[in-house]
Amino acid sequence: LPVLEIRGTVSGIGWGGTGIVPRASAHYRYHIPFVARWRSSNSQPRLVFFQHGGGPSVMVALQREKLVGAANHHRVAELNGDLLVGKPALLDGATYVSINRRGLRGDGTFSATYLAPVAPLSAAEVASVKAALASAPGTPGFVQPGLTAGAPVPLVPTNDAATARDISRALERVLAEIQARPFRTRIAVGLSSGARLLGALNFGRSVEGTQSIRTGGNHVVPYDAESPRIFDGFVICGFSYVKGAEHIDPALPRSAPTMFFQGQADERYQHHVTLAHELLLKGSALSGQVWLYDIQNLPHVPRDITQETGEDSAGDCSGCLLSAGLRNLREYLEEGRPPPVSRLAGRIVSGTLCFDQAGGTMAQVAPIPNHPAMDLVVFDSMVAPQPIGSVETARWLAVTKELPHLPDAIAPPSVTCRLGGYKLMFFGAQLIPSSPAQLSARYGSFECYRAAVGRAVAHLEGHDLYDARVESAYQTAERARSLFPPNCPPSFARRSRRR
Repeated sequence: LPVLEIRGTVSGIGWGGTGIVPRASAHYRYHIPFVARWRSSNSQPRLVFFQHGGGPSVMVALQREKLVGAANHHRVAELNGDLLVGKPALLDGATYVSINRRGLRGDGTFSATYLAPVAPLSAAEVASVKAALASAPGTPGFVQPGLTAGAPVPLVPTNDAATARDISRALERVLAEIQARPFRTRIAVGLSSGARLLGALNFGRSVEGTQSIRTGGNHVVPYDAESPRIFDGFVICGFSYVKGAEHIDPALPRSAPTMFFQGQADERYQHHVTLAHELLLKGSALSGQVWLYDIQNLPHVPRDITQETGEDSAGDCSGCLLSAGLRNLREYLEEGRPPPVSRLAGRIVSGTLCFDQAGGTMAQVAPIPNHPAMDLVVFDSMVAPQPIGSVETARWLAVTKELPHLPDAIAPPSVTCRLGGYKLMFFGAQLIPSSPAQLSARYGSFECYRAAVGRAVAHLEGHDLYDARVESAYQTAERARSLFPPNCPPSFARRSRRR
């Protein structure tokens, strides 16, 4: 697809931040990298703005910098969503833009530092940071520019809604001027920490620790529903809800139509339901304005985010699901065409919320693997068991009562056309393949498997839940060609032809 691309830096004064050493939220100067792309022809007046996940601390970015130097993906996190959101946006004729909230620029220098009167780095703080870096693996004698006594404190602007408001408006104006037209429809998409950031914009409150504060919301004039919106709609993926904190502003609980995509293989599964329940408590209607889509076996970070999961990560192309969601939301905003109804798994058994699994079992703890006899959730520092009990049951009952939905999660091709089991991790999934003999017995041949994937994709596309332009059924199937024996057993081939 021929596109035009610009890369640059947006500079300004932000507020908030998480410093490499402790500092209270304050003003800072930023020089944040961005990428923007649009079709060289047939581009439409639509804007899709992606906010990536990650960026928990400057130290994490520096440890990676010491280990791999210029190959550090934190330097170019603005490219993080190219496959997940960038390609779907371009296919829909939109201009795609993404920024880097990981704290580094392309040359490895800091992208944001606190302004006075915030105290600069002390000699003791510099020594402590350098000692921590010295114990990390990587290049001996590694020196990070800007880590000196008296230098301003570097930070990550990961969850700073006030900064995101300004950058979003600035880049929209720049891109509209370049293209010599305003944007008609503006949709923001966020994953993980990006989802949390967009939640702060859409629902009006940022959560810092367990403290809930107003940080501007989604209107040009903060909290003035009569002023223009910054974004017309939101697609939120892998949302994280902080227990005990208020996420919804009571005066302006929701600014725009919103879709949630949440994986059942994510420990944060049900967090989208928790947020929807708070919307109900704040008097905000769900029907026709909020859609929740559960996805079977989808981990927190899908395989499309190759910077995080690696090129060989297994599972599904979530960009196909996101592309359909973007198109559905855009058509709703522009034409009033209703999106597909929500897909929410679960049922009540003996008064408690349970989730059906393949093989006849039920689960009451997230993450929820689709097939417990084949799939394995990997618990570590990033993934912990999350019991689903009476509180979660009450929320689910309230939300499903008010929200039109079908009572099942979306089943993507990796579930309906199994190649084996999966190790389900925070960052992607690892295939545990069935043997060639087992696959041959199940499908007969690679060609028969490919046909099955084609049918699964066609079924999802028929319900407006999948966009095979992002990754075709043929491309999905080809990833598995090496797992199959080279020849189809003749008896199976004859049966297949008769069918």
